[in-house]
Amino acid sequence: MNDLMASLGLDDVSSDTNSIPDNTYDCFVADVQYVWIEAKNRLSDVITYQVEFGDHKGSRIPHWFSLGTDASFDAEGNPNGYKPNMNDKQKQFYKKAFTDLGIPENEVNAEARNRIVGQKCTVTVKTNAKDTRYQNVTSVKVRNGQSGTQSANEPVSLVRPSNPNPEFTVDNAAASNDLASQL
Repeated sequence: MNDLMASLGLDDVSSDTNSIPDNTYDCFVADVQYVWIEAKNRLSDVITYQVEFGDHKGSRIPHWFSLGTDASFDAEGNPNGYKPNMNDKQKQFYKKAFTDLGIPENEVNAEARNRIVGQKCTVTVKTNAKDTRYQNVTSVKVRNGQSGTQSANEPVSLVRPSNPNPEFTVDNAAASNDLASQL
């Protein structure tokens, strides 16, 4: 039986089912969600890219942006108000995510979050040198001049990381305009 375990080739794969090798992938923007990190009392915006071709087709690559938000909560523990608190460097990286996906700099606003969904792009990921449990998105570029297709009027979901199902939605106009006004 020891030979059976050795013959499986487990040394050749990662136990992290979300991990993909460091490389550049043809992707599309699959989703954009506000994610509440309750333990840190912080709101993040997560742009999720999905690999379109090859051995890793279907793999999802999350690109996290901390919005440095302090929030207040309702009686059920849901955030009911927030105050963006981003430094200039964080604002630059967040805005660059949209311009890298073809949104003109002067149009990074509430609608931009929905406009990038469906955008075809190339995404480069690299394992974090300080903590190899994480991969960083190091480059995103528009692919083939394609543009996003999502309607700007659709609501954006807010989820908690422990529950992949949307628990409530954030009004896109209110939430995104508050954040966009900070950029």
